Amino acid sequence: MRVETIHTTWNHAENQKMLVAFVRPETETGSQFFSLLKTVARSFSSDNRTHFVWVHPDPFQNLHSTWKRMYDLDVAKSDASFGVIDVLKGECAWYDSRYRVKDLQSWIRNVFGGNVAMQKVESIASASDKGESETSRSAGDL
Repeated sequence: MRVETIHTTWNHAENQKMLVAFVRPETETGSQFFSLLKTVARSFSSDNRTHFVWVHPDPFQNLHSTWKRMYDLDVAKSDASFGVIDVLKGECAWYDSRYRVKDLQSWIRNVFGGNVAMQKVESIASASDKGESETSRSAGDL
C-alpha cells in the first residue's frame, strides 16, 4: 500500500485472508525480507485464498498508533513484520519466528489449516474511541 493507493478497495471472498507485510525495503533487514516475501507470494500465486498486501509504514505515520492498538504491532520499531488478517472474522496472527522461505510458507499453511491461534482484532471504532478518550483526557489535563 502506498499513499497513492490507500483508498483502493479490496474484495475479500469468504475464505480469503489478507497476508500483510509491513516492510521498509530500503533497510538491510527489510530488503532481505521483501525479497523472501516475493518468493513466498509466488509460491501461493495459484491459491485464491491469499491476498498479499505490502505496506511501507513510513508514509503512514498517523496510522502507527492505530496498527499498534488494533494488531498489537509496533511497526515503528521493526523493518519487517508479517501477518495474516481474516477481515471477515476480525482476527489476525503475526509471524514471530526467523524469516526463511520454507518456515514462512509452512506457517501460512498452518494458519489456513487452523493450526495457528488467531487473535481478535480491535475494531477501528474501538481504537478510535480509545484515541479520542486519551486525547480528551490529555486535553483536559492541560
